[in-house]
Amino acid sequence: MPLPRFTRNILATSLLLAASGTFAADTVSTGIPVTDSINTQTLNKNPQNVVVYDLAMLDILDVLGVKVSGLPLPKEKGSYPAYLSKYESDSYYNVGNPFKPDFEVLKQHKPDLIIGGSRAFESTDKLRAVAPTLDLTVDNAHLLSSLEDRTRTLGKLFDKQQQAEQALASFNKDIQKNAPAGGKSRHRDDRPGDGR
Repeated sequence: MPLPRFTRNILATSLLLAASGTFAADTVSTGIPVTDSINTQTLNKNPQNVVVYDLAMLDILDVLGVKVSGLPLPKEKGSYPAYLSKYESDSYYNVGNPFKPDFEVLKQHKPDLIIGGSRAFESTDKLRAVAPTLDLTVDNAHLLSSLEDRTRTLGKLFDKQQQAEQALASFNKDIQKNAPAGGKSRHRDDRPGDGR
């Protein structure tokens, strides 16, 4: 016996809603929780258009092989450490400086993610009005554990977990190598993760 038209319509509608619900769940599942020094946000993995205001975070992203789009470009070349000198280039758009971000440039380029730090902390709320923003200020009182946490956070966000663990293993090996007999290191490499 064929189903009445009304029943068929309800079944068809239910199937469509179920299918669209599955699609929506699949779409939302790309977001992951990321905790910074302020709170936890849900961010899309692998953001493409990334702005960085903090040199320590730029250093980590460089070690992980993450492409950056916007930076606070210095007025004079040679201001960045030698191993980050490639970023002193017109290949990157200039986003002002951490104390005074260029909001017009940010709005023009529409970044997917902004990564700040201690110097950009006061601007975090305004930056978040432009794009998702992480404040990844390093805790100087717990420097090594804070750097490890930031490296793992960025590794997770950019699907570079393996590279993050390799970088940390190399970094910790350098720390041990340079530690005096008493166990505390007198020297910390300028560059976490690649032994420079």
